[in-house]
Amino acid sequence: MSYQFSLPKLFVPSVKETVNKYLRSVKPLMEDEKYQRMEKLSKEFQEGSGKKFNRYLVLKSWWATNYVSDWWEDYVYLSGRSPIMVNSNFYAIDAVLLHPSKVQVARAANIIHAMLQYRRDLDKESLMPLMLNKTVPLCSAQYERQFQTTRIPGIEKDTIVHYKDSKHIAVYHKGRYFKVYIHFRGRLLKPCEIEVSLQKILDDDVEPAVGEEHLAALTAGDRVPWAKARQEYFSKGKNKASLDAIEKAAFVLALDEEPQDFDENDPSKLDRFARSMLHGKGHDRWFDKSFTLVVASNGRIGFNAEHSWADAPIMAHLWEFSLSEEFQMGADAPIMGHLWEVVTADDRDYGYTDDGHTRGTAEICPNPIKLEWEFPKPCLQVIENSLEVAKQLLNDVDLHLLYHNQYGKGFMKSVKISPDAYIQLALQLAYYRTAKKFDLTYESSMTRLFREGRTETVRSCTVESCQFAKAMDDPTVTVSIKKTDIFFDIEVGNSEGMCFYTTMAEEFTIEPIQVEDCNIFENQTVIVSDNGSLQIIGAPSDNGAKPSVTSMFSEKKFKKEGLRVPLHLSR
Repeated sequence: MSYQFSLPKLFVPSVKETVNKYLRSVKPLMEDEKYQRMEKLSKEFQEGSGKKFNRYLVLKSWWATNYVSDWWEDYVYLSGRSPIMVNSNFYAIDAVLLHPSKVQVARAANIIHAMLQYRRDLDKESLMPLMLNKTVPLCSAQYERQFQTTRIPGIEKDTIVHYKDSKHIAVYHKGRYFKVYIHFRGRLLKPCEIEVSLQKILDDDVEPAVGEEHLAALTAGDRVPWAKARQEYFSKGKNKASLDAIEKAAFVLALDEEPQDFDENDPSKLDRFARSMLHGKGHDRWFDKSFTLVVASNGRIGFNAEHSWADAPIMAHLWEFSLSEEFQMGADAPIMGHLWEVVTADDRDYGYTDDGHTRGTAEICPNPIKLEWEFPKPCLQVIENSLEVAKQLLNDVDLHLLYHNQYGKGFMKSVKISPDAYIQLALQLAYYRTAKKFDLTYESSMTRLFREGRTETVRSCTVESCQFAKAMDDPTVTVSIKKTDIFFDIEVGNSEGMCFYTTMAEEFTIEPIQVEDCNIFENQTVIVSDNGSLQIIGAPSDNGAKPSVTSMFSEKKFKKEGLRVPLHLSR
């Protein structure tokens, strides 16, 4: 946080700039007649109510640290009443080409310890902030809620609760929840000691309480039933104490009973791996927690993260740190590479033995505490109803990860092409060949060069990208012209992307505006939510929620009508 107060505040762009970029983003999606009408409406908005709205934003920008982020958090995330599983939560999977241990509890113990080392550095503010070109710092505000954070359901809007510290994690295994201490007698447990504690859970054959196995389905279903159930059945007694143990935990660990793996000759295995991290069974991930660390029975790992508290790059930082730390712990393990500035362990009793277990000798091994529950029949019915909603949602998702090893960003950079722009053009071409049309496309660009910045939208479907896609399928266009087109499009994409990244939040400037009387928004390229605020997105789900974000390419199930952009990039 050392650079935090030196970061500039996000400033409000002019109405003219915002409207011009809006028109540019919708032009390739409209016929000439509709676009001319949109130009007229835009001019009316710019000269009329737009000025008033812009003054409100300027006024807020004077006293708010960031005039966008609080609305973005409240209206895009916390006000949604539909399930956050799939619709909002995102995931990541293991470094699939490396598999340092197939012992479930050993792999879990080392990753847990690496994450707790990372948390220690966050608490001490000794973790170096990320720097753009090793010079310009990025905002670090989102890191503060990475651990000990949970999303609390509400009737009208959810809230985020962050606890200052936690000396335990919550563990889910075979339908049971446990409280596992990670600090004991004034020190952090070593990986070998964490492994012993986790092994006690695997060896415990106690049956789950009635309703306990599917309890987390409450966090996967609609928000209102969960909010009401929390007030009625979790406000006192055993249920409140056990729920507190989960919500106040540093994070949740799910020890799965099924293995996950990667096989270059069997893509379905990677698909199953990804689905397990995205939604699991609908009841074995605590979707309200800041993140759930998932460890498969064969030692493969991944996580599922709630989205409202921060964006995916924050979790990516923790994930790459943890994997780097894990591989550097073991002297015999392959080195993953210096992804981040990692802390060298004080004690070399880390890594894995030849049989896959953690190194070192356990001195302190606190027993896990089985959480107790008592659910009346009405509560059990709410749990089962939420599980049914979750199952219907996860069964409506097609998710495919593509392993591509023919070339990568090295090749793109060698020919002086931006990898991001290259992929965006590829997506436009793929979608055009599939749907025979173009559609509104969302790509995120973080605004963390500004204080408390989160993300901004880049519209990669442009007039130039559409021309490029058409040219690629036009047999009359020569290869030399196609090459010229792609370089021109990439230059346009780079300049527009850097404009968003380094200057202003133009699309989100119009997002909080109440638009009941603004005809400019009467077209298919925006979605007006129930409360009148705008969610400008690329591929809306059936319930109008924000689309899920994944750590690799994903594909939503195609609909017979109204085919939307099927591929989403990570963010």
